Amino acid sequence: VLIRGSGLLDDIQLLPDMPSTVVYEDAEDGLINGWTIYDGIPAGATINNNYDSSRGSQVLQLSGDGISNGYRLRQSDGSNWGSTGLNWIQWSQNFSENHRIYIGVETDLGWRYLVYLPIDGDSAQSSNLRQIYHRIGVNFQNGSWQTITRNLEIDLKALEPNNNIISVEQLLVRGSGLIDDIQL
Repeated sequence: VLIRGSGLLDDIQLLPDMPSTVVYEDAEDGLINGWTIYDGIPAGATINNNYDSSRGSQVLQLSGDGISNGYRLRQSDGSNWGSTGLNWIQWSQNFSENHRIYIGVETDLGWRYLVYLPIDGDSAQSSNLRQIYHRIGVNFQNGSWQTITRNLEIDLKALEPNNNIISVEQLLVRGSGLIDDIQL
């Protein structure tokens, strides 16, 4: 609500609706629908939905051989999200080892991965221009629950100022740890 005037509420206007939040995973259903292991070499990688007592809720546990294994979240039917107009992403995670979070997006200049790394340093782009790396700090692998919120459009424009996100398509993880409450 936007309120103009002083004293009395004499001119109240409703602003246009903001896009709604889309929750892609909160693990509360006890299932792993939408999750796949996209890199299972070496063998032994698993995805489990478990109760986490420190969080007080169900969470996804990704277990494998560190960043050698990869996990992907899309729609439960295996299709990409195709989310338009929702450029903020938020997730909660608990990792105590090296890991990478990738957000796959379709842009004006083609497919990009916005990659979030738990290391210190500046942002960078891969030589093939498809990956944009954001170093978000070593504290994001300290073995405690943390919530990360990112504006994907700003993160894209940090290294490609003339590019725009068309749609947000998927989330990928390399590394073993816990993840929950993934939403746009």
